[in-house]
Amino acid sequence: MNNLHKHKQLKPSPKQRQRGISLVELLTVVSIVGILAYISAPSYVEAISLRNLNTAKTTLIQTLYRAKNIASTENTIVTVTTSNNQITINPANNSNSNTITLPEKIVFSSENNINTIQFNPLGEVIVTNNQGTATVLTSNLGVSIQAQSNSTIQETITITPMGLILILPPATTAVEETVAEL
Repeated sequence: MNNLHKHKQLKPSPKQRQRGISLVELLTVVSIVGILAYISAPSYVEAISLRNLNTAKTTLIQTLYRAKNIASTENTIVTVTTSNNQITINPANNSNSNTITLPEKIVFSSENNINTIQFNPLGEVIVTNNQGTATVLTSNLGVSIQAQSNSTIQETITITPMGLILILPPATTAVEETVAEL
């Protein structure tokens, strides 16, 4: 009788056998999580690039308005310079000079390689290109802001000769216009 009792104790009951998860179940869950991560990673990277681009655009617009305001209130010339992921504002009287560092991988570009914009007390805009040639702005200047990690994400702001800053919707391509007409 003693041997029979030992034999029953060695054999696990159905409740005891279902305590853990099997290797197949674990591999299935890990595979599903991996597939979901693979699918969502590009969307996440694009969202981060878009956030960085919007931060850069907002910062540039605020800096340009600040420069225009300082030029008129302090009766001085104020220079705004863009380079890679930095915007520098420098009044001629050296008050309130600072450099703003933006999120990484932001590139500024404009027509005629303009990288310096100056506001004078009269409200005029003077632009300087990479070669150092300065001219009074006589037509609208488009400044493009692009996230390097994804070349399709780009925003453009326009600066008028009187220093107005316009935010225009992105231009549509011919293919998008054709689809919109259908």
